[in-house]
Amino acid sequence: LKPFELKRPCLNSPHPAAWSVDPPPTKMMAGVSRVLVAAAVALPMLISAADSSNAAPPAPQCDAATREGCGEGLACAVGSGGNYTQCVNCSAEQFDRACPYWADADLLADAEKVCDRKCTTLGGRGGQCLSAECDDGLACVHSSETWAQCVDCTEVAFQEDCGAWSDQKLVGAAEKECGLKCSSPASGLSTLDIARCDAGTREGCGAGLVCAVGSTDASSGDTYAQCVDCTAEEFDNACPYWADPKLLPDAEALCDRTCYGHRGSQCNTIECGEGLACVREKETWSQCVDCSEVAFQEDCKSWSPKLVDAAEKECEIECGARLRLI
Repeated sequence: LKPFELKRPCLNSPHPAAWSVDPPPTKMMAGVSRVLVAAAVALPMLISAADSSNAAPPAPQCDAATREGCGEGLACAVGSGGNYTQCVNCSAEQFDRACPYWADADLLADAEKVCDRKCTTLGGRGGQCLSAECDDGLACVHSSETWAQCVDCTEVAFQEDCGAWSDQKLVGAAEKECGLKCSSPASGLSTLDIARCDAGTREGCGAGLVCAVGSTDASSGDTYAQCVDCTAEEFDNACPYWADPKLLPDAEALCDRTCYGHRGSQCNTIECGEGLACVREKETWSQCVDCSEVAFQEDCKSWSPKLVDAAEKECEIECGARLRLI
């Protein structure tokens, strides 16, 4: 299957097709905005469910009849009418981390039975809602026939989460459902208008905005300038995504503020805020990561494998939703 290469069934995949997929590379787009649209993504793992009509069924991980074949501490759970099996960790912590992402209702029910546990995290923020109802206050957003996800539509939670949604269809559906626009660079879908201004006169911005000047294009001679909101909340939300090396310091000087990276934003050109670690995924991307247990588990499920590796090492935490082969 191209452009994705189907590899193997996954234990804790947040996508119900339960395949591990190699994502295509994501490129940083030029241009500076209040939020950098489609920047080198904080969470660049573009996971798309494979077309089930073309894909072979997942290989079983254990024997459905004998329930044998799993390692120590793992139980064999049977799903999909007996056609798919998976080794499941029955410890309370690991079970609750993984179970929200088992969209196969048969697998979930059997895992609860063999582990003698109920999936207490089912229907939580970021979990699947194909075979489960979302908790109160969360919306069930469908990105395709094979994936639906519980979304928190409050402004702060939405902006924290949407950066992890590399599936553009999910971002679009969530924006429509919640009536919000994702200001994260990972989605590439934000339609927030960027107010431009005159780089020479610094005029052209509305009340409460200042005109920040960026770099001059060598070929055209045009100098980029945009209107910036200097209020603390707006400035802090937008500034990590200004990739223009001259725009950020000019905005900081005009607004008398310092830009710090926040949870999920880049830290290639700025420092992360207090309590966050700057984790380097590759030469062109470093990301601010919250190493607290709850935040780490919420965020890591959609990170690229390289970012997960680096973040696990930095934070000394294992990602419970990481795609693994038992």
